[in-house]
Amino acid sequence: MASLAASCSSPAPGEDDVGFATAWLTPEGQIPESVEFLEVVRLFPDGTQQQLFTRSRTGVLEDGNLVVPSLPTDEPVELELRGLDAAQTGLLFVGRSGPVVLGAGERRFVRVAMYPVSAAVDLDRGEPMPRRLLHTATELPDGRVLVAGGFTEIDPIACPSDLSLSMGTVCWELTASDEAYLFEPATARFFPVEGGMLAARGGHTATALEDGRVLIAGGASKAILAASPVGDPVSGREIAILPRDAAGEGAAHADLELFEPEANAEAEDLERNGDAGRGLFVGDPSEGARSREPIPLNEARFFHAAALAPHDGNQVLLAGGIGNGGDPSTSYSVFDARKPGGPGVYDNSENTALGTRRVAPAALALGSGDEARVWIFGGALSTASNGELADVWAPDAMDPNGTLAPAADETNFPNPLGPADDRPEYALIRPSVASFEDGAYGLVTGWYGPRCPAGMPTAAPIFPAAGDADVLCGHQGGLDRSFSVRNEDGVTTRTQPPSSTRHAFGDAITLRDGRVMIAGGVSDSIFQENLGTVVYSQIASDRASGALSVRIGHGRFFHASAPLFDSGALLFGGVSLSLDGSTLSFTDEDEAVLLLPMERPDAMPPAMDDGAEE
Repeated sequence: MASLAASCSSPAPGEDDVGFATAWLTPEGQIPESVEFLEVVRLFPDGTQQQLFTRSRTGVLEDGNLVVPSLPTDEPVELELRGLDAAQTGLLFVGRSGPVVLGAGERRFVRVAMYPVSAAVDLDRGEPMPRRLLHTATELPDGRVLVAGGFTEIDPIACPSDLSLSMGTVCWELTASDEAYLFEPATARFFPVEGGMLAARGGHTATALEDGRVLIAGGASKAILAASPVGDPVSGREIAILPRDAAGEGAAHADLELFEPEANAEAEDLERNGDAGRGLFVGDPSEGARSREPIPLNEARFFHAAALAPHDGNQVLLAGGIGNGGDPSTSYSVFDARKPGGPGVYDNSENTALGTRRVAPAALALGSGDEARVWIFGGALSTASNGELADVWAPDAMDPNGTLAPAADETNFPNPLGPADDRPEYALIRPSVASFEDGAYGLVTGWYGPRCPAGMPTAAPIFPAAGDADVLCGHQGGLDRSFSVRNEDGVTTRTQPPSSTRHAFGDAITLRDGRVMIAGGVSDSIFQENLGTVVYSQIASDRASGALSVRIGHGRFFHASAPLFDSGALLFGGVSLSLDGSTLSFTDEDEAVLLLPMERPDAMPPAMDDGAEE
């Protein structure tokens, strides 16, 4: 990966008071051969852009730097640097700096990482971070990404005798970390969060609140992951994850903590780098300012789902998951950052039951106003009817916990307009979900979870009757299982992805340009990693259409991701399972950045001229 750095010196008499000086820092010490021009553009908060100047490759190599003079003071300044081809129409590399606020007479030292467009790139800058799985990655308002917790140790163990596991099952004990890091896209570097989290957590959720803080909920300090063979001969694997240690001690957390992104800032930013490592995890304010005592949660939750309430940016719905007894949760809770008496969850002892037990569901906020809803998809180990495929939560002015009902009772879900049919193929476990078309639609992707008749893992999925033997369906059985849901009335339509792009335990990322990227995960029942990404760019006749895009270099599942720039994403961590199911290992490369094909955006004409070549 190429990078840019800006150096500075005190302005001499007659020079501009404020300026950036930039120079390429590639391994070869020069601009990549494919880049013929470097363009500098200022980005404004309203989405408009202003071209500052363009320099030729020759000019940059001769001068060794780029100077951006006459920038305004006492207001945020964000710059984008673009590496262009010879025709100045093809965007090859992109990087951003800021926003920073400059004082009169100030010159700022800036390092800018330049990312290749239409490609995935491994990050190898700075000290490597410990590898991990079942962590979280959350975009902050200033563009940084918070990477929190996760399991950082994988130890093979004999499967605990108290668990009812089939012959041939392989088990591992996972150990969580309390470490957290902040990724700064401008420099492509990770900065440790001072003090770390309040507890070691993996399998937790992280939800960005309206005010910029991040709610960290539940998770576990230890977990047992088991991979059991399916079929004879073996045709696939079924996995189970329980929040406990090898001795049987429960390890799920019944508490919460908050990350404050602007806390713990340096008193003086001596390096003039924007203090990218600022931020602090805090707990229960009733225990004192910046308390390290976690906020109580009314029950332990691991592998649960969470979503910001669409009607109130201070509330988060927490649903399902697994408790310390190993049983799937049957309830939901509502966290409120402005709850009277301090941030926390409301009493959920009454009228907060889910439609069914959900071990590993996914939650998605859609709509607004009277149509504000949170959909809770899948997660049931065995689904008996359409009514158990999903629940719908809605706010209620009379009850802070809101109301919840099976989606099939309240909407047309899980069917398109027309006759209602059984849809057992939609009984997904830990599906990937994303909002689409400004919350008018939800996209649900995956294939893992539906059940098939006993001994027939490649048959079409069924709703098993009580007492009937069944088996986890492989990826081959029946129709593709990804779908879109129209929030207004629940109209559900199967997606149109390329036929080879099944992603279980991957990630769905809503990019800043409105598209949705599906990345990572496994493509089949022997847990072969999917290196392809699929991008959904439109909904037509209620159907989401996807297309293959950038390939990632290293397979992974149980990773985390977050959007970067306008059409990119950070993928971090994850694991892979050997084809014989005997080895669970961290992915070879922990960090990767994917940027989709991008067009050179239109910008306003240059507002200044420093003698640069056009």
